Amino acid sequence: MTKVLTINDISCVGRCSYAVILPILSHFKMEVNLLPTALLSAHTGFKGSKIIDLTSQLEAFYDHFKGLNASYDIILTGYLLNSKQLDFIIDITKKSHSLIIVDPVMADNGKFYSHFDMQYANKMWQLCKQSDIIIPNITELFFLLNRPYNDNYTIEDIQQMIKIVSENGIKKGIITGVSFDFNKFGIVCFEKDTIKIIAKEKIPVNYAGTGDIFASVFVGYYKQTNNFFTACQKAIDWIYLVIKETYLSNNDPRFGVPFEKYLDKI
Repeated sequence: MTKVLTINDISCVGRCSYAVILPILSHFKMEVNLLPTALLSAHTGFKGSKIIDLTSQLEAFYDHFKGLNASYDIILTGYLLNSKQLDFIIDITKKSHSLIIVDPVMADNGKFYSHFDMQYANKMWQLCKQSDIIIPNITELFFLLNRPYNDNYTIEDIQQMIKIVSENGIKKGIITGVSFDFNKFGIVCFEKDTIKIIAKEKIPVNYAGTGDIFASVFVGYYKQTNNFFTACQKAIDWIYLVIKETYLSNNDPRFGVPFEKYLDKI
């Protein structure tokens, strides 16, 4: 059985982070362990969320894992609360023989999330450079490469950024939330010198947690198919189905998408 260590927060309300990662990867018959970075009453899309910072516990938790002789086929990183956590994750992934997949959660829609800045992005870039696969959204890609965000980007701009990413040793990646057409959105995925664009009809709502859901479904399909581009296609097809059905149901986007009832379609 594939063993996955997920490094992410626990949000008690809202379908995101561990609340989506565990059921999705379990559906793919993977064993999931969690190294928690924070405990939130609700994800930060809700006003007034209470946060317990678990930075001081990360090393103790991880040392206990090692004492249990835990080993992992895949390490999947997500929301890290601060630079100290990031330093620790950089250190443990540097020493790991696992497949390292980094979702550099720090920004969206041209802006950093609260508590993050370009200094953090520069450090996140160091983690990305020692990973096997990165999954940034388009804003995060700009910031990782220390560029001001430009929402009038072209395919040539993205090709140039992918070239820089590849030159820094990152051979595979998925850029999410990409749109070259007002009516379309999707992903750009690359493996070495091959780039593929997968576009879908744009849905005019942003649902919380879809980045975590996409990353989890991709990981599951990647392990299942052992083919990077096939996994990208299957993951975007499935999450698009879920988002489209959710939009037709008029759900509150802060609570995320009811992915649970679509797991049988994976």
